[in-house]
Amino acid sequence: MKTTDQKQLLIQRIQTLEIQQTNELNELKQQVHLSFESLSPMNYIKNTLHDITSSPDIKSDLWKGVVGLTSGYLTSKVGLLGLAQKPVRSLLGWISKKLF
Repeated sequence: MKTTDQKQLLIQRIQTLEIQQTNELNELKQQVHLSFESLSPMNYIKNTLHDITSSPDIKSDLWKGVVGLTSGYLTSKVGLLGLAQKPVRSLLGWISKKLF
């Protein structure tokens, strides 16, 4: 009788371990899939662009560049010819400093 109980206990333990093994294998497969996805070039580029656009320092630098280019374009195209270029650039620089 003791042998039958031990045999049943052993069978239950084996079944439990097989279920555990199946679950761990599924988790491993999911992790491998996620790892391959994260290493794909498209996701790498997407994540890098997201990091760049979410950084406040880079946004500030981009804004300053846009303000500088815009002020240069406006002063050359409006025809200020040097008379008001410096004040316009100073004003746009002051505005960009106040915003950022």
